[in-house]
Amino acid sequence: MNIPAEVIQIEERLKGAGHSVAKMLRRAEVDASQWVRWKQGGQVPLISTWSKIVEAADNLAPGKSASDEAAATDQIAGRPPAIAEAGR
Repeated sequence: MNIPAEVIQIEERLKGAGHSVAKMLRRAEVDASQWVRWKQGGQVPLISTWSKIVEAADNLAPGKSASDEAAATDQIAGRPPAIAEAGR
């Protein structure tokens, strides 16, 4: 999974549901500058922080499956997909 692409996908979901990124970031307690760094590919979020983002986005704009979240967590943790699947 590509974090910058995920950020864009979340932004599109929020926009489609009539919510702002700022609102989601407030709920997740994440600074907007951090969001921008992820979007630009400058940093990768911590698993715990990304989980807050996913939860806040899902609450505001449902549409992402639990398997997508698990794949994101695996990617952030640096686990290859095959290993991640075997561990579930």
